[in-house]
Amino acid sequence: MLAKIFKILPTVVIALMVIPEANCQAQPYKVCLEKTLLKIEPGEKIKILDHDGNSISGRLVAINLDKSIVTMSQTVTRHGRFACQSLTVNGRDISEIKFLKTGKFDAKYIGIGFGAGGFVGMIVGGHIGQSKSSGAIADFSGLEGMVWGAGIGAGVGLLLGTILPPLIPAKYETIKCKS
Repeated sequence: MLAKIFKILPTVVIALMVIPEANCQAQPYKVCLEKTLLKIEPGEKIKILDHDGNSISGRLVAINLDKSIVTMSQTVTRHGRFACQSLTVNGRDISEIKFLKTGKFDAKYIGIGFGAGGFVGMIVGGHIGQSKSSGAIADFSGLEGMVWGAGIGAGVGLLLGTILPPLIPAKYETIKCKS
């Protein structure tokens, strides 16, 4: 049995070396469309640039990964009236896709508020505790102030994390596609 394996082994090795790798690797434009699908939802504004430098703007309708096409809708003016037309772009023709990145909830404000509120609360609580006590070492006013300050700071951070990001102007983010 071992002799049969060693007899076929050179043929198997040569066959594996000769098989083209095209089916084993993802095509770059499909990877680009997958990235786009992860970052953009249908209905969002996009701008597609092709390899010749032409650009098309509109709203994303769908991305079909099996057929490698992007479908978008575009509002046009015809004879003084607005009309909506559907456009289909082949993934192979896309050089880059730009989309508006709007602000969403940002949890970092909660952490910043928690830390800053706790720090300020500790200092204020410690200062109040020192002025009221007769120099006792084990005064918990600083700890109480830190807890209250951290709680209030986290609440303010939650409020800011919800309100501020949508107010920040949207900016274009670009996904480069290789052909």
